[in-house]
Amino acid sequence: AVPGLAGDCETTRTMLAPVLAPGDTGEIELGPLTERDGQHAVHTFAWCLQQLGDPAGADAVLEQVESAFRDHQARTVAVDSEFTFFAARNAALGNELDLAVERLEAAVDAGWLALNWHAHEPFWANLRSDPRAAPLLARVKEDVAAERTTAEAMDARWDPIEWHRQTLVMPSSEQGSQVARPTKHR
Repeated sequence: AVPGLAGDCETTRTMLAPVLAPGDTGEIELGPLTERDGQHAVHTFAWCLQQLGDPAGADAVLEQVESAFRDHQARTVAVDSEFTFFAARNAALGNELDLAVERLEAAVDAGWLALNWHAHEPFWANLRSDPRAAPLLARVKEDVAAERTTAEAMDARWDPIEWHRQTLVMPSSEQGSQVARPTKHR
C-alpha cells in the first residue's frame, strides 16, 4: 500500500488487485478489517483507484467495506473506536460526508485517539477539512494531551526499585526476606 501513498498508484493497484479486486462472485476478500494494516490497504487501494480514474472500481471496494462494517455493527455490542473511525474514513472516501462526520463523532465518543497515526492520510482529506469535523478533532487532541499528562504523572511517581521490592520480595520469616519465585500457570 505504501507505493500508492508515495504517488505510485499503478504499482499499488497491481500489487493489491489480486487480493482486493472483486472476484468472479463480485465479492472482495477483505481479510481482517479489524486490523489496522488491512484497513489501510483497502483504503489505499480504493483511493488509488479513484486517483487512476476508476471510480466504479473504488466504489465497489467501498461498498464491500460498508457491508463488512454493517455486519460488524450487527454482531457487536460495544463500539470499537478504531473500526468506527475506519468506517468514517470509508464514508469520506465515498464522499458521504454527513455519514463520515456522524461516524467520526461516534469514534471520538468511543475514545478514538489515533489522530496522529492518521493525520496526513489522503483518504479522509475532505472530512478533515469539513468544518463539522474541527471540534471533533480538537476533542481528540485534548484527550491525547490529557492522556499524555496522566502517563507523565504516573512515570514521575513510578519507582522501579520499590516496585520490584514490593512485587518480588515477600514478607520475611524469622530468617530474613525470601524472594518470590515465579509459579507456572496452568
